[in-house]
Amino acid sequence: PSDNGGHSDCRWVSLTDGAGRGLLVCSGGESGELVHFSAHRFTAKDVHAARHPEEVPRRQDTTLTVDHRHMPCGGNDSWSRAHEPEYLIKPGSYGWSVRLIPVSGEAAHRRPPPHDSLPAVPAEWEPP
Repeated sequence: PSDNGGHSDCRWVSLTDGAGRGLLVCSGGESGELVHFSAHRFTAKDVHAARHPEEVPRRQDTTLTVDHRHMPCGGNDSWSRAHEPEYLIKPGSYGWSVRLIPVSGEAAHRRPPPHDSLPAVPAEWEPP
């Protein structure tokens, strides 16, 4: 088992239960940077402890991982760590922020509002 299920170049992600209650995650910066995320019914620790896929437990909770940037761990082929230059993350200082907004009902399935209309202190969001 290895890192998998990542979704790149996303503006936002929303995770909800059957009643539509959940969490909206979107980039918090004015620059409009995109997010990388994965959502699984297991933890990274579960994956690292397993030697075979069937040994990874299926948990009741969902583990959401949100990254600023994500670089591949494998190479362009099966025997090296070589990557195309556009996929490398250069050394340096990076800043990034996300907004975590509780959602419920229909609001969970609609596109989030633009960054400049998000509340400074997130409250339950209702679409305009």
